[in-house]
Amino acid sequence: MNRTFVISAALFATATAILIAPRGGVHAQAAQDGTSPLAAYLGFGYNADEEDKVYDSEEAKRQAYIRECMQDAGFEYWPRPADIVISPGDVAPDTSVPVDRNIAYRASLSNDQAAAYYLALEGRVAPNDGLSADEMALFDADGDGRISWDERADMGCLNQAEHALPGVFYVDIALRDPLNELESDIERDERVVEARQGWVECIHAAGYSGGDTYSELYASVISAAEADPDMAQAAEDAITSCDGPVNGVLTAVRVEKETAFYAAYEEQIQKLAYPASE
Repeated sequence: MNRTFVISAALFATATAILIAPRGGVHAQAAQDGTSPLAAYLGFGYNADEEDKVYDSEEAKRQAYIRECMQDAGFEYWPRPADIVISPGDVAPDTSVPVDRNIAYRASLSNDQAAAYYLALEGRVAPNDGLSADEMALFDADGDGRISWDERADMGCLNQAEHALPGVFYVDIALRDPLNELESDIERDERVVEARQGWVECIHAAGYSGGDTYSELYASVISAAEADPDMAQAAEDAITSCDGPVNGVLTAVRVEKETAFYAAYEEQIQKLAYPASE
């Protein structure tokens, strides 16, 4: 998502639960043209432009919810548009980029008032310091040492808004653990490992050094290009040339594994994810 400010990593959208009718044929489509069945839905990164548009609409509703919730708690709150900046010092004085009015308001509060403000907004009195032992004990109902999505439901107006208005990215939250395992499974696949090693050899042959693994060498080539603009085009050409075989393997492996993932979680995806319009 291309935003200057995002209120939370888990942001969703309409008060009405969205149920999606079965989308027959996505498995056949994946087999025929190499398209992952997840591309038929929003929330998986395949339809970024549409996801951004839906998110903007949903976030406006969440911000209105937070404002009313904070007013009920006795505090002012100004809804924040998607292009807002956190620090006024980051914006030239002659620009029209909106600045978060909540920053100045919080600064005007006494220490006790600020603690109450953050308690109302986020369910904790010192958000920058993480949860205290008492707060963890209060919200960690299952005692597993972390605050899950469900356990955050009562943690202030921010989390109440997210739970009251789940939306376009909720499917990623609901399936976060299996999605993380999916990504790990793709990277561990021997075809991908072999392709990554081929990329390393390709880049070395192009005259670049700085590491023996894909991630190390990729970062080294990018850093070298940034340090010497005259090298930027050559580095880009080398990366583009070496990326081709890797991308082909990654696409094939991803489609294969995401098709299996869809088969395993089809019911949840159809219930929680928004269908892509294209």
